[in-house]
Amino acid sequence: MIGVLAALAVAAQPIPTPSSLVETVDLSTPVLSPDGKTVAFRQGRASLNSNLYELSWWTVPLDASTPPRMIADAGSALWNSSGGPVVEAAQWSSDSLWLYYRALKEQQVQVWRSDRRGGMGEPVTRDDGDVERFILKGDRLAYAVRATRSQILDAERAAYDQGVLIDATIDPSQNLFSAIEINGRMASQRFSGSWFQRSGILGDASQRIKAIDLTNLKPIDAQLEVPQDPSDRIDVFALEKSLGPASASPFGQVSVTWRPGGSAVQITNPDGSKLTCETPTCQAARPLWAAWRPGRAQVVFAARDASLGTALYLWTPARAETKTITLDAGTLDGGAFAQPCSVGIAKVVCVVADSLSPPRLEAIDLGSGGRTILAAPNGPPLSQDELVAERLSWKDTAGRRFTGVLLRPRRARHLPLFVNYYACAGYLRGGVGDQFPFMILAQAGIVSLCVNETRDDSGGQDSVADYEAGLAGVRAAIDDLADRGLIDPSKVGMGGLSFGSDVTLWVAAHSSLLAAASIASVQVGPAYYWLNGVAGRDTHEGLRRFWKLGRLDETPDRWKLVAPALHADQIKAPLLMQLPEQEFRPTIDLFAALSNSTTPVEFHVFAQEPHILTQPRHRLAAYARNVDWFRFWLQDYMDPSPGKADQYRRWEAMRSAQAAALAQPQTSSQDRTQDSTSAR
Repeated sequence: MIGVLAALAVAAQPIPTPSSLVETVDLSTPVLSPDGKTVAFRQGRASLNSNLYELSWWTVPLDASTPPRMIADAGSALWNSSGGPVVEAAQWSSDSLWLYYRALKEQQVQVWRSDRRGGMGEPVTRDDGDVERFILKGDRLAYAVRATRSQILDAERAAYDQGVLIDATIDPSQNLFSAIEINGRMASQRFSGSWFQRSGILGDASQRIKAIDLTNLKPIDAQLEVPQDPSDRIDVFALEKSLGPASASPFGQVSVTWRPGGSAVQITNPDGSKLTCETPTCQAARPLWAAWRPGRAQVVFAARDASLGTALYLWTPARAETKTITLDAGTLDGGAFAQPCSVGIAKVVCVVADSLSPPRLEAIDLGSGGRTILAAPNGPPLSQDELVAERLSWKDTAGRRFTGVLLRPRRARHLPLFVNYYACAGYLRGGVGDQFPFMILAQAGIVSLCVNETRDDSGGQDSVADYEAGLAGVRAAIDDLADRGLIDPSKVGMGGLSFGSDVTLWVAAHSSLLAAASIASVQVGPAYYWLNGVAGRDTHEGLRRFWKLGRLDETPDRWKLVAPALHADQIKAPLLMQLPEQEFRPTIDLFAALSNSTTPVEFHVFAQEPHILTQPRHRLAAYARNVDWFRFWLQDYMDPSPGKADQYRRWEAMRSAQAAALAQPQTSSQDRTQDSTSAR
C-alpha cells in the first residue's frame, strides 16, 4: 500500500509553460573565496533563441548583503560523452579578487578570468589547442592541451579525403563527419574508453603542459603539474567506484566510494591508510559526496534517504561521531549528481532543488542548520493551487520498497496516469534526460508518477532481474493509485530514457498495463550487437556480464527474452520512439518489426544528438510530441493547431488499423494446423 511520506511545501509561482520549463536556469559549482566572504557560482540556461546552453559566472556575498552580480559571460556549454553539460568549479586567486574558469567562445576553449568587483572578463590563455584542465599555483597558472585545433581539422580532412579506417574506435551508429558538437563545432568523434566513452579525433594525442605568469599573462617555461581528470579513467564495469570529486586537506583525502549495495565515506590518510565512517548514521545513510571542513579534521557529507531526500552531516573521525546539520526533501549538492557543495569554516553553500522548487542557492550554517537564500533566478517554488506533489512509498508483492513523486491536479479522480521510471531527485522537469514534462502532462489532466529505480538483489549484475523488479513496482503503484480513486488503470502510459526506456519496453512486452508508451534511447538487439561488435570493443563483454547475452547463436533464448526486436509481437501498446541520431540505427530492427505489425509505432530522430539531447529546440519538440502522444492515446484528445493535422491523421490511421486487426477472429493454433493440412 502506498504511504504518502510528505506533501511538499505550498508555493506561489504558476506552472511553467513548456518553453520556460526548457529554459529553466541551472545553478552549479558554488565555490567560496579564500577570504570566506564571497561565493562564485555558475548559471546555465538552455536558450531556444540561440539553440545553445548558455553559461555565466556570478558572485554573491556569503551574508547575502547584496544581490548576486554577473561577472562573466562564460560562453556556451562543453558536453560530456552522454550529452550532459560539463560541470566544473571555477578557481579563486589567493587574494580573492580574481575568478578563473574555462570558457568556450568562438570555437575555442581558453582559460578566462574576471574581477569579482565587476567587468566581463579577459582571456588568460590564447593557445592554439583547446584547454582541457588548469590549476592555479600562486602567481602562475598551469594548463593542459593536446592537439591543436588546426591539427584536428587537418586530421578530419585527411580522413575524409583518404577514407576512414574502420576499427574499434569508429561508431557505425553515428555520422563519420559532423557527427556531434565538440567544443563549439560539429566534429568527428571516436570511441576512447570503456563502454561508450568518446572524444574527438586526436583525443588520444599526448598531453602538453604549459604555464602562464599571471602578473603579465605571458607564457613562461616552468615545470608544473596539472592533475588528471578522473573522468578520463572511468571503468564502467568496476564494482567499486568513486562518486564525485575527492576533497584534499593536510588531514588526507576524503571521498565517497560506491559498491553494489551501498556507498561509504572514506578517508585516505597521508600515510596511505584508510578510515571508513562506521558510525550508525554512516551505516544507515547512502552518501553522495564528502568534503573537508577547512582547517579542521571534520568532514561534511551529504546522504540521500530512500525517497531521495537529502541530509547534511558533520563527521568528526577522532570522536567517531556524526551530527545532523540539516534535512531537505529535495537535493543539496553542487548542482549535479555527486557534485559537492562548497564547504567553508562556518557555512556550507549548496544548490537546492525539489519536485516543484526550481534550483536556488542557499548558505547553511554548520552549527545551527539555519539557511539563507543567496540566489533564486527561477523565482519561488511553484504553486500547489493547481497541482499537488506527493512523495510516495510502497512495496511490491515481493516486499521490495519503492519510492517516487506523484504530480496530480488537486481534484484528481479516475484520471489517466503517466509513469516514468529511473530517478526523481531535484526539480521535476522531464525526468532523466528531460523529455517527459511531468507538470505539463499533469496540468493537462494526466496524473504523473516518477518512480525511483529499485534494483533486484543481483547488485546490478542482471538486467532482466532489474526489469522484473521495475515491472513489479510499477504494477503495485498502479494498483494502489487505482484503489485511491486517483487514476483509471485502463489508461496508463509510460516513458523513459536509458534504463527507463528499457523498463518501459519490458512493462509493455510483459504485461497488459500500458495503453501507450514512449522511449528515448537505444535498445539491445541483433543490430545493436553487431554495430558494436568490432574486435577491440568491450560492448560484448558488457552484454554478457549485465544482460547474460553471448553470441546470438550461443544464447538464443536469452536474446529472445531480452531484445524487444525479437519479441515485438508481445508489444501491443502504441509506441512513440524519439531517439538521438547516435542511437537510432542500432534500434532500427525494433522499429522495422513493429512497423510491419498492427501495433501503432512512430519513430522520430534528432540529428547530431548524443544519448541525452543537447539542443534546446530538440528538447522542446520532444516535450510537445510526448504530450500530444499521451493525450491522444489516453484522453482521445487532439490539439487543434493546424500544423499538427498530419500528425493526427497518421495516428488516427494507426488506431483504426489496430482496431480492425483486433476485431478479426483469432485463429487458434489447431485451426491453423487443420487449414495447413487441408491446403496440402
